[in-house]
Amino acid sequence: GIPEVIEDGETGLLCDPRQPRSLRRVIERLAKDEVERKQLGDNGRNFVAESFSWERMYDRYEAYLSEVVE
Repeated sequence: GIPEVIEDGETGLLCDPRQPRSLRRVIERLAKDEVERKQLGDNGRNFVAESFSWERMYDRYEAYLSEVVE
């Protein structure tokens, strides 16, 4: 589910999970850049709040159930 929630460079930063050096570079990048860190955090929080609110999830679930029942 991570790639469905994180848009690289917009709502977070992705790295290869099999490459520890890649993770280290991302952590170092964010540790050094407060502006980027705040922007990614704000964007990520807003995306999750809009996309996964109870109302939005209820609507998706209801639409899915309607398809299954029909």
